[in-house]
Amino acid sequence: MRRVALLLPLLLCVFGLNLRAEEGPGDKLIMDEIKSIEEMSAILATIKDKATFETALPKLKAVYKSLTEVGQALEKVMTDNPEGAKALVAKYHDKGVAAEAKAKAEFDRIDKIDPELKKSIDEAMK
Repeated sequence: MRRVALLLPLLLCVFGLNLRAEEGPGDKLIMDEIKSIEEMSAILATIKDKATFETALPKLKAVYKSLTEVGQALEKVMTDNPEGAKALVAKYHDKGVAAEAKAKAEFDRIDKIDPELKKSIDEAMK
């Protein structure tokens, strides 16, 4: 018995067995979506006035485009596998909520600085 206990880690390494839960395509997509939301928040944080908005606009559009593409791919994965979708939502819920809250806080901050600036951002992301 002791011999098996000593050999098990070696066998796992040799045969490449992985005891961690497998990650599927949905995991990568949802993490990409969360990263994009976090990146958007960081870009929004740089906006203080019309000039900084103009500077941030190309980056903001690029992140928004990426976020849209990832969102569409993620929606397809989740539609194709409803049970897997429930598991993904549960697994990444807290990270997603935190990222969205941070982005909302930045949008709200910009709206307080200049509501017209917030409208410009909304228009740019259509």
